[in-house]
Amino acid sequence: MMLVLMRTNAMSWLTLSSRALILHRVSMAILQSALRRLAPVTKVTCFGYATDETPELMPLSHVLATKLGARLTEVRRHVIKPVIPEKYLDEKTIFHLNPSGRFVIGGPHGDAGLTGRKIIIDTYGGWGAHGGGAFSGKDPTKVDRSGAYIVRQAAKSIVASGLARRCIVQVSYAIGVPEPLSVFVDTYGTGKIPDKEILNIVKEKIRFQAWNDCH
Repeated sequence: MMLVLMRTNAMSWLTLSSRALILHRVSMAILQSALRRLAPVTKVTCFGYATDETPELMPLSHVLATKLGARLTEVRRHVIKPVIPEKYLDEKTIFHLNPSGRFVIGGPHGDAGLTGRKIIIDTYGGWGAHGGGAFSGKDPTKVDRSGAYIVRQAAKSIVASGLARRCIVQVSYAIGVPEPLSVFVDTYGTGKIPDKEILNIVKEKIRFQAWNDCH
């Protein structure tokens, strides 16, 4: 199902009523071929990346930045608050975490186009490549999300098996076509064997057919 919000004024969960909601299905023009052949309902190019820099097979800079951000949140919650005497903390206490000043309006009310704005941090932190499709709010039939999982697994398998120290896997899909239009592998010169041979292995061992990972 697709949710469409239609209001002339700002959208707020405080004032939004059921009358402002319109629910409708994805267009049958899109679904008719896709459902009949278990094929994608969108066209997209997906990229999967992996590197031996970390145990997670993710870029070191991205892993460090992610863990640092998580640690800062933990420190604020479990260190800063506990060490401040309780007499100084009450419902009027203000924690200034945003240097830009007052920031209390979020969502579409504050800025349009919020969906999909964090596609880089959701993947490889600027390493590798990105097809442009966001993950938020999409079920497995949307291959820009489910396909991203497949190609990431393919890239991880290449590095984990020792075939390369670093690689990117690119797969392209079209609406209504179950099999990918193209599959591409680049090991950035780190492959133990030619990239073409690695590509043949990947295509033999991994099913890139759309909806395969939905079952």
